[in-house]
Amino acid sequence: MTVRLYGLARRVRYILALVCVALGVVSCGSQPATNQLSRPFADGGIRPPVHLPIGWSVTYPVDLPHGYNTITGIASSATGHDLWVFAQGPDERLFHIMLPNRVVKSYSLDPAGGRLHAGLETPVAIASSGTVWVGVNESLLELDQATGEVRTTRLPPVSVGAPDSGLPQLPVPNGGAYAGIDALTIRSDGSIIVGREFATAIQIFNPATKAVTALPLPPRTALVGLGSTDLAQDADGSELAAALYAPNGVDELGQYSNGAWTLSGGCPAYGVVIYRSEITVSGSHCVAYGAINGHRAAGLSLMSGAPLPNWTCAYALTVNTTVACVAGGLAAATNGSVTTPLIRLGTFSIVTGPVGGDLKTPPPPHDVNVGIALAVTAGDGNLWFIPDRGDGVVGLVKKT
Repeated sequence: MTVRLYGLARRVRYILALVCVALGVVSCGSQPATNQLSRPFADGGIRPPVHLPIGWSVTYPVDLPHGYNTITGIASSATGHDLWVFAQGPDERLFHIMLPNRVVKSYSLDPAGGRLHAGLETPVAIASSGTVWVGVNESLLELDQATGEVRTTRLPPVSVGAPDSGLPQLPVPNGGAYAGIDALTIRSDGSIIVGREFATAIQIFNPATKAVTALPLPPRTALVGLGSTDLAQDADGSELAAALYAPNGVDELGQYSNGAWTLSGGCPAYGVVIYRSEITVSGSHCVAYGAINGHRAAGLSLMSGAPLPNWTCAYALTVNTTVACVAGGLAAATNGSVTTPLIRLGTFSIVTGPVGGDLKTPPPPHDVNVGIALAVTAGDGNLWFIPDRGDGVVGLVKKT
C-alpha cells in the first residue's frame, strides 16, 4: 500500500483546526473559500475542446449569475436532467438548473442576511421526496422546494483523530465541534448519512425524529476528510463505502455491509463513489472498481492502461465505462481497460507574471488545460463537473 505524500499537509490543516478550537472559535472548519475557483481568466472564459474521441462530448451549458464564482457543492437527480449547485457570492445560494432549457431557480440559504460562512466543502444530497440537504460546517440545512423554507439542525460533536493514524485526538472537552460536514448520502429509508472531517464515526440523522446515531468506523481509522467522495451509498442501502485514513498515513476502502466493516487495500482510497451497482475507488495513481452483489463487500479490480489520478476523481458513467482524472483531461476505460484517447475538457488562459510596478507590458497569457474540482454522475453517460478554474461555470461530459 502506498503512503500519501500530501498526508503532512492534511495533518497541518488538522492541527490548525485544533488550535482554533482551543481558542474558542466556533466554526474552525469554515474557512472562507476565496481561494477556490477564483477568477484567473485573461480572456474571459473557458474554450471547449475542438477534437474529442468519437462518442464523447464536452460542453459548458450552465453559467451562474455574476458574482457566484465559488462553487463548493453539486448534486443531481438520478435522471441527470437537473442539477443542484451550492455557490458562494453576494450570499450563499442553491441554484436548481433544469435541462434542456436551462431554467434556473435559486434559493438563498441565509435569507435573514446572516452569513453561513460555509467552508471549502458543502456537500449536497437530494432525497427521493425532493427535499434538498446541504452540509454546512457542523449543521444540516434542509430546503423545502415548495416554500423556500430552510430549516437548520446542528449536529452533536463527533470524535476525531484515530490512534496511530497520525491524527491526534482532540484534547479539549468540546472535541469534534469544528469537524465540518464534508460528505452526505441518503438511505432508501430517508435517513441522512453524514461524514465529517477526520471523524472516527459516521453520523446517521433521522429527519422525522431529529435523532442522531453514530456508526463507529473500524478501529484505528478515520474518514480521510477530502470531500464529498469520503462516503458513498448504494440505492437500496445494502452497502455503505468510506475512504478511510488508517495507521501510518495509509488509506483504505471500508465497506459496511451485513452489519460489519470490511477493509480493502491495493489502491489507497482517496475517494469512493457508487453508481447503480458499481463501486469506484480513486487513489494514488490507481483506480479500482467492482460490482456490489447483495450484502457482500465488492471485490475490486484495478483499472489499467494509462497514467491514473493522484486525487479523488474517478466515476462510473455506465455499468462498464469508468472515467478518471489525468493530466490534461479524462481517461475512459471500458471493463477496466483504457482504450479511448484522452478526453480533453478545454483550455483557459492566464497571466502568470506581475502586471504592475515597473513592468510596462504584461506577459502574454498562456493556455492551461481545464481540470475538475467537483463532479457528479447523473443518468447513464453523464458527468456534471465544476472546472478547477470555473468562474461559476458548470461543465458536462457526455458519453453519446
